[in-house]
Amino acid sequence: MTPPTGPGRRGISRRSALLAAGAGGLCLTGAGLRWGRTGNLDVPLDSSAVAFAGPGMRRFVGADQARRLVPGTRVLKSADDARTLTDNQRAWLESGNDRVLSGHGFAEMTRLALLDIKTMLLDNGAALAGWSPHWRYVWPRDGAHMAAALSAAGHPEDALSIMRFLQKAMPPHGWLQSRYLPDGSGPPDHRERQLDHFGWVLWAAGKMAADAGDDARAVLQPMRRLLEYCADGTLAAINTPGSLPPASMDYWEQHESTLTLGIAAPLLAGLQAASTIFGALGSGEMRRRCRYGAARLDDAIRTGFGRTGYPRTLGGSARDASVAMLLPPYTTEPRSDVVEAFDAAQRDLERSNGGLAPGEGWPDDGVAWTPETAIFAYANAGLGRAGKAERILHWLADHRTKAGSLPEKVLFSGRPASVAPLSWTAALTVLTVDQLRR
Repeated sequence: MTPPTGPGRRGISRRSALLAAGAGGLCLTGAGLRWGRTGNLDVPLDSSAVAFAGPGMRRFVGADQARRLVPGTRVLKSADDARTLTDNQRAWLESGNDRVLSGHGFAEMTRLALLDIKTMLLDNGAALAGWSPHWRYVWPRDGAHMAAALSAAGHPEDALSIMRFLQKAMPPHGWLQSRYLPDGSGPPDHRERQLDHFGWVLWAAGKMAADAGDDARAVLQPMRRLLEYCADGTLAAINTPGSLPPASMDYWEQHESTLTLGIAAPLLAGLQAASTIFGALGSGEMRRRCRYGAARLDDAIRTGFGRTGYPRTLGGSARDASVAMLLPPYTTEPRSDVVEAFDAAQRDLERSNGGLAPGEGWPDDGVAWTPETAIFAYANAGLGRAGKAERILHWLADHRTKAGSLPEKVLFSGRPASVAPLSWTAALTVLTVDQLRR
């Protein structure tokens, strides 16, 4: 994800800065970025973790200060009422789903990832992308993944609190904002709104409904206004002659004049989930509309993007991580041509350190991005490729901070860098383990 250049104001994204630097050799030392002699980018690590210094008091844990933590928690040893905070975190973990928490080789990473997600979840349901200042906002995409992960781990009330926050924050009309202030009062700046958020919210609600089983209606009803808003918005967006939505800023968070797969794929996943969601809610008409819309969009993606191998942009050739969003567990079924494109993208995006770049043509800076890497783990798990998914999970586990948090980036040297924990990566890790254990 790509925060702006400064808090509360519009600016180029961090991704855009990296792209510009990679293309022109610019030294961005003022932004904490430094280029080595080999062209590899050096980025500092913001923190090893974020932990509680007291009730509601979150603090950064320095890159070399993991010893300050109570082992296996996100509580500082010096915290006010540390014993109560520790007991509460451990009790919260144990109240979850054993399938996710134990009985596999990734239990320690999964438990810490869940604690990082819980630490980034405020009492009002604001699901923060990270604790570093430019990340201390609510992106609906990240929040949706956090809700899905919490639901999978057996914490449906926490998941629902995220959806309630988004429901309160949603505007009376138009697309959801790119991101929201933690108090829910609105966006922090005038960034473009993002169309893909509709799809992410619906997809996450579908995961929550599936986890709830016979109680799906009770889980969905409190967020019904949000679900109807997102479904109506998605259907309106594909009400075009070719059934493809308009261009929008996607998870790369830079202005786009051409439609990207990073918009089309989440909307498809959302509409497919919505047909089940509204069936559970007893809304036959909305279920029919979403099912028909999903079929139209699926055909349009196959025609528009599929003819050139599912590239990032319509009519382009270079792929990015969004091809994974066209596969289960995001969508309902794998198509052979998408799987072929997915496999090619995974090969082409691989960095020398073992992780993945966000897309082909990305600057050859040696940096792997953990959200995009984790997306490939999740999709491989959805395809039943346990070995491939587990190899990526092992890579993620091996490149965490000293406190066990998942960072946003991993440098050419293998060192974790930038924001840690990053909520989106933590959520994808939990979801991948859950998918493998089902």
